[in-house]
Amino acid sequence: MSNKKIIPRKDHEVYFILLPKDIKTNAVQKFVFNALSELHPAFSSTTCVDIQTLIIKDSCWLMVTVIESETLSEYQFMWRGAILYTNTSILAHKKDFISNAPRIIDDELIGFNAEENKPISIPLDTVNTAADSSLLENIKHIPTRHGVFVKKTPKWFIVMFLAVIFMLISMPLINFIYNKKVLQPKITITKYDEQETEIIYMPSAITILAKISEYFVQANGEIQQWQYNENNDPCIILQCKGISVFSAHEIFDQLEYLNLQDIQDVRYIDDIPWLTITAKLNNNFYSLPVFSQFLMQGTMLAINAELTESLQSQNLIIVSETLPSVGNNYSLYTITYTAKDQNLVRSMEIIEHMCESYSLRVNSLFISTGSNKSIFTITCSLSSIVSQNGFESKLTVEKEKIPVAFGYKPVRQPVVNVQSQQKTRETPVIGTIKDFSGETVYFHNTEGKIQVRSNR
Repeated sequence: MSNKKIIPRKDHEVYFILLPKDIKTNAVQKFVFNALSELHPAFSSTTCVDIQTLIIKDSCWLMVTVIESETLSEYQFMWRGAILYTNTSILAHKKDFISNAPRIIDDELIGFNAEENKPISIPLDTVNTAADSSLLENIKHIPTRHGVFVKKTPKWFIVMFLAVIFMLISMPLINFIYNKKVLQPKITITKYDEQETEIIYMPSAITILAKISEYFVQANGEIQQWQYNENNDPCIILQCKGISVFSAHEIFDQLEYLNLQDIQDVRYIDDIPWLTITAKLNNNFYSLPVFSQFLMQGTMLAINAELTESLQSQNLIIVSETLPSVGNNYSLYTITYTAKDQNLVRSMEIIEHMCESYSLRVNSLFISTGSNKSIFTITCSLSSIVSQNGFESKLTVEKEKIPVAFGYKPVRQPVVNVQSQQKTRETPVIGTIKDFSGETVYFHNTEGKIQVRSNR
């Protein structure tokens, strides 16, 4: 049994509190308790508090973990001798904590909100089954100092502060010995390097589709159905035909933002392989933006009007819409429509433009086609996001390959022979008469009457 355990979010709460620059070190504990009396409704003498200090961009943040003493005692009894952690305490000490966008771990959203310039740890209503589980898998490599409510003997704690931490001037460590009971916090300090790693955002769903479509056309493969959902694991479920398992691996090996997860049973129909490919996003190097709710249904109405008008201008047929509402927690706008031929590409351009203009992101995208390979059914869900600094649309010329990858064959227009048309329009000559004075030509005009042209 591992001697390191993670306390689930349902049994603890985490608050990030900005520490004033002018506060004295011996007033920190009182400052935290005063803040908790407002932030934590159940704060009382039976509450256990753990305080860890993070230095982020010359600002001092207190990561305060709160748990009921009875609950903590149960964990300490059940996991006797184990070091206790929270998902937040593990992530907050990682070097890339302030470099990447917040990520969902189990039922929590944890990370650094670059837009608001503050760390966050937010509980979610339900456990996300597609959430990253790497924290639990790699817990044996997490240092003990990143744990919470670590016991010490004798029962006291050391407060370490740099007197002028915001000026980045080293000062001697100040030790204070306390002999408290339940409300005894543990304080540690983590300082981040001043040089920040640039956040690399995950390409949009349509960009990913366009790039995979290009590779499928090159490999003579054909997509039968495309499912993309950033809330699911796997993120992509792709039903296709005409390519081998080896070719599928080759295609996804070229996409560094995706990891091929699995290839299910391969069926052969008329010696042609049919297979289902699943893939997941590479969250180790690419970040998703911070999602937010639509403030109210009305905020989506203007966007909805522009989007539907733009789609209808391209002769696209809108089948249904689901507006942000209480039912979807005001987080999604979903539209289903059909597109014919190359209008599928035009619709992708319109949606991508709307995302850039209104800070939206395609959260899920479903595309299927009929037997004629020229009519496409698309269901697209859009989410509101916090503005992404440095994000640029990467949708380029490969977008034209999207319908072709689904088996659509562009209809070639017949070439009109202009020269032959001109010949048919030449003057219908009846005959000519020559004499000593010159030549007379007899011909029919456009009305069928005989006309005379003399070259005398």
